[in-house]
This record gives sequence, structure tokens and C-alpha cells, in this order.
Amino acid sequence: MAQPEIHFAALFGIDYDSDLVSHWIEYYREFEYDSYTVWLHTFQNINEVTRWRIQQRFLDAGFGVSWASGQFNNGELRARVMRHHASLLPTQDYLVTADSDEFHEVKCAPKEFKALIRQYDAVEGYLVDCWGETLVDAKPGVALKDQYPHEGVFREAAAIQCADATINRRKIIACKNTFEVNFIGSHMIQRGGVAHVPSRLRVLHYTYRSSILDRMGGKDYFHAKDLWDVMQYFRMDDHPALHRKLEYEDRLQEEKGWMPVSSKKLREALAK
Repeated sequence: MAQPEIHFAALFGIDYDSDLVSHWIEYYREFEYDSYTVWLHTFQNINEVTRWRIQQRFLDAGFGVSWASGQFNNGELRARVMRHHASLLPTQDYLVTADSDEFHEVKCAPKEFKALIRQYDAVEGYLVDCWGETLVDAKPGVALKDQYPHEGVFREAAAIQCADATINRRKIIACKNTFEVNFIGSHMIQRGGVAHVPSRLRVLHYTYRSSILDRMGGKDYFHAKDLWDVMQYFRMDDHPALHRKLEYEDRLQEEKGWMPVSSKKLREALAK
């Protein structure tokens, strides 16, 4: 009987993570999974030439490429495309996934890691934030660990207190296709009797780069105070994203008749 195949599939947001493309492709191709599929997503008006260049980089690396449309940040789009892909795979096979700013830290040879996956119903990991001295884009040809040497939970390091400080840091790295995964909350819906590797594998999370300011300044991310705290941690006096966020919360006040306390404090700080 042939051994189960292992397939890699992911949703990649090019608006915020295009500087990670070369690192991400090179890293995951080293595992030599049985197939590679990526859905590219953009909500900005990125010109056709840039879209084509990014798509071609994935195609040249052997990825099957599609474009996904819909809201990106709430996890529902990822869940939809991953469920669709899983439905096309044999039930005995495995599905491996990672967000576009995530890198599975595997300290054994790819062949050994794939053998480990096949021993269990699922392999779990946990998020470890990685950041540098400043908020900068990732440079090609330089190891990410050298560019972003600090590790831990960034919110604790920066003493940021916010509503999502209790974010679920557990991630599903791989799962047998007979089990349903909640790709929004990164956990298996069917837990009873599942043999799995506990959350001891680290998933390196390189989200604290220059694009984090625009990401946190978008309407899908609520707290302006968090954006301000990130700017202060990296010793940045001001950024257009903060003003976009405050303007958005102004519109919320007009529409709903209230304003978050964080916005009032920020306006007082900016007025000094």
C-alpha cells in the first residue's frame, strides 16, 4: 500500500508580505512535499505587472497558483480556500499549511519531518513572534533570523495591553485529511481520539516589519492604541497609518455616536 501523500497549501497576502515571497518559497520548497498550491490575495490596486511578477515567481517554483477574492483578515477566506482544497485530496493524505508570514521551525531533515507527520493525525505548533531593532522590510538573501533576532511574544515585550492580547498562539501545521480543521481558530474541530504531536514545534512569526503599521492602521484592525504603542516601541514619532486610523474612528463616532477611549488619549498626546 502506497504511503499517504503530504500536500502543502496556503493563502498568501501579497499586500503585506510581498517582501517575504523569496524567503517563503525557498524555505517550504526544501521539504519537497508532494504538491504545492497557493492562493494569492490582494485588496489594493496592485498593477498587473506586479501581480504577474509575483505569480510567476510561485509558478517558477512549482506552485499551483490561483487568485482568491474576499476579506482577508478575519480568517474566513483562508478557511474557505483550504476547505475547498482539502475536499479535492484523498482522505488518507495530509495537508500542511502556513500563513504568508509564518515559518515552521523544523530542526530535523525534511525526510524525517515528513515521516513524523505520517505517524500522527495532526502536528501542532505554537507562534513565536520575531522582530528586529526597527520596522523594516525583509531583505532577500539574508537569513530572517539575522534580520529579526528578537523572539518571544511581542505584546509582552512591548507591554501592549489590548483586547486581542489573549490571541490563540496554537497553530495546526499538518493534519490528516480525515479530520476537519478550523482554519480561523487554528484547531481541529474533531478532537476526540485524535493522535497528535502536542504544541512543541515553533512557528516563527515575522509580522513585525514595516507593513505592520499599514496592517494595524486598516479598518479590520480596531485599536488605534495598539498602533501607537508599536510606533513608540520602535521609536517612531508619527505615521500616516495612525491618522488614517483616527479618521476611521471619527467616522465611527459620527455613525454610532461613540469614540474609543484610546483615540481620545492619542489625540491629547499628538496635540502636545
